[in-house]
Amino acid sequence: MESTASWEALLQAGEFSLPGMAETLPYRLYIPAAAKDGLCALVLFLHGAGERGGDNARHLQVGMLPHYFASGAAEQYPAIIVAPQCPEDRQWVDVSWSEGNYRLDAVQESPYLHLAAALVEMVAARYPVDPDRLYLTGASMGGYGTWDLLLRYPERFAAAIPICGAGDASKAARLRDMPLWVFHGQDDNIVPVSGSRRMVAALWEAGSERVRYTEFYTGVMHGSWDPAYADPATFAWLFAQRRARP
Repeated sequence: MESTASWEALLQAGEFSLPGMAETLPYRLYIPAAAKDGLCALVLFLHGAGERGGDNARHLQVGMLPHYFASGAAEQYPAIIVAPQCPEDRQWVDVSWSEGNYRLDAVQESPYLHLAAALVEMVAARYPVDPDRLYLTGASMGGYGTWDLLLRYPERFAAAIPICGAGDASKAARLRDMPLWVFHGQDDNIVPVSGSRRMVAALWEAGSERVRYTEFYTGVMHGSWDPAYADPATFAWLFAQRRARP
């Protein structure tokens, strides 16, 4: 099991931009040794509001990454990890978190979520990424970003884990065939649990047979990402998924 300092040093630091856009996106990139031997899965992780900034470091401390590296999952499921950092006072999705679900058509894609999606394309073109094993996960503000990115680009990812977020339930049918594992805490005092409940209910109504829902009933408020990522079954499920081909 690697210490925090050692695994953080394995993530390359970079800054991403696109022609014609003034915004830039700091990011960290992890390339496992297994990438030398063949195609690897890729995971895009979107952090929460508390990890925003420009230090390209704070977003490594909370969410998926500490659990992935400290638990040994990095050795068991080697994958390319893309972890961008949203700037201070900006959001992956420009909506109020306290209101839960929103209408996709009424909210433009944020420039930072657009950059995150383009960053994944750049990494996938540059490194040996398995195109059938692109995964997406995020918590809180990143949970919103996960739903938003999936709904706007449902063909890009093989599976996703949105945690304590919300999306547009009226567009859930776009994700009917995608493997999803949704997490939320019943007593969440930041993002209402109704956000995840409505998305999951809409998926079931659309005929999805590939969505799982875990709601933590006791001892978990907003920080549902810790028990979600700490469960070994979560990573085992994620890395077993492959995009179905016609």
